[in-house]
Formats: sequence, C-alpha cells, structure tokens
Amino acid sequence: MSLDFRILTLTFLSPLLLFATTDPSSALALAFRNADAAAVSRQMEGNLNLTILDKEGNYSKTQATMLIREFMEQHPVKTFTVQHTGSSTQGSGYGIAEMTGTDGASYRVTFVFKKSGEQQVLRELVITTTR
Repeated sequence: MSLDFRILTLTFLSPLLLFATTDPSSALALAFRNADAAAVSRQMEGNLNLTILDKEGNYSKTQATMLIREFMEQHPVKTFTVQHTGSSTQGSGYGIAEMTGTDGASYRVTFVFKKSGEQQVLRELVITTTR
C-alpha cells in the first residue's frame, strides 16, 4: 500500500471515525432497539438504581442486566426514540425516551449517566408504562 493511499484514506476516514463514537444516550438507544442487555450492561459501573415497571431497587451489574434482559424478552421493542437529553455542569447526563413494544404498549424510559473518570456510566434507569 502506498504512502499516498494511506494518507488519502486517513484524510477521508478521520471525520467518519469522529462521528462513529456515540454518546451514551445513542448507545443506550441502540442497545434497546437491538434488545441487547449486554450492551446496556457495558455502560454500567457497579450498582444501578433500576426501576422496571413494579420492580425497584439498587441492583448489582449482574442482577440489573438479568432484569433488563427479562424485560426486553417480555416486551420486544418496536420503536425506541430518545425525546430529550441534557447535561449538568458536573458532567452528568440524562435523557428521556419513548418506547413502543411490539404488543402496542408504550413505555417511558428515563436514564441518568454520571461521569466516572473520562467516561459516562449509567447510574439510573427507569422504565414505566405510559398507557
């Protein structure tokens, strides 16, 4: 491969790599759309404050992943749209999403990310019905 080709490739691919890095809200939305509880889990660090319908508590990463997987299996996603995101001056982020299940049920999904080192980690996830 010639040096010119490598330089040309890097010149055109560098901007694409910048856009390929997703913010935590987008990564969470993608995980829900793909029913990928493991991808949600990768955004956690330690315990998670989790509310799924009538189950509420502070769960370990393993327990939370299991409960999220169970929810995703019982309520397959038809649509998942992030409606609003925001951030604090301390680096925390939050969002509100609307989810529709294949059964027609509607859910509100709220989430909070906190800064841990250089990354945002999922600290709170709340899934409630809207109908």
